[in-house]
Amino acid sequence: MNELFIEPELTTDAKNPQNASYVRKTFQIQKEIKNAAVKFSACGMYKAFVNGAEVDTQVFLPGRTSYGYRLQYQEYDVTKMLRAGENAIVTDRSWKAFQNGPVRRNNVKQGELYDARKELQGWTDIGFDDSRWHGVKKSSYPGQLVPGEGERITEHERFQPEKILHTPDGSTVLDFGQNLAGYVEFRVKGKAGTKVELVCGETLDENGNFTLENLGFRKDKHTGCYPQTIQYILTEGTQRYKPLFSVQAFLQERALGFYH
Repeated sequence: MNELFIEPELTTDAKNPQNASYVRKTFQIQKEIKNAAVKFSACGMYKAFVNGAEVDTQVFLPGRTSYGYRLQYQEYDVTKMLRAGENAIVTDRSWKAFQNGPVRRNNVKQGELYDARKELQGWTDIGFDDSRWHGVKKSSYPGQLVPGEGERITEHERFQPEKILHTPDGSTVLDFGQNLAGYVEFRVKGKAGTKVELVCGETLDENGNFTLENLGFRKDKHTGCYPQTIQYILTEGTQRYKPLFSVQAFLQERALGFYH
């Protein structure tokens, strides 16, 4: 495979959370394409699109490994997704990158901060104006590339809260009634700039308030948030959201703390 990795960030600070990177590339097809395949990977997690369509229903790709030593990749047949003229894929250093999109912070365990006011409408398709995006550089990734291993990770079941509790400290707790690992999808309507915060955990304390103390969790010094926290900043109107790159553990009876 073409082992040209690109680095989209202009600067990297491993100690502090970073905005997610968005990368795109367009190219021309002048002749009929009989077969076309594309390989995707990332030192982290990714979602991949070709001409505006997501290439896979799997989540949390490319799969967890020790990224410094070994990195999985996924290969897809995209023949039917291409068209004559301009298309959006192909990796080289002419890609463009952007870090000022809606995913402001994300971590598979810590949570996600999503600002809907910064959504990039149409960024995965042709015709998008990327004149404000910057270039990328060739990566010096030292690890080994291997084909994707293990089972496909996809959404399987949906659960509705069984109880809604109002705690003494004014919080609202949604109880899903069973152990599970997943993420919460919700629909919300409100004024642009309003923040919705969901803290995911497993129990109430002796006073009947939602707590993460039993897990030993403390607020992160950089983000000011507890682990397993989802923050969503509204744009105007009705909108639907679920985390892109974070999964939470709802371990016992009390499944979700909801703050606003």
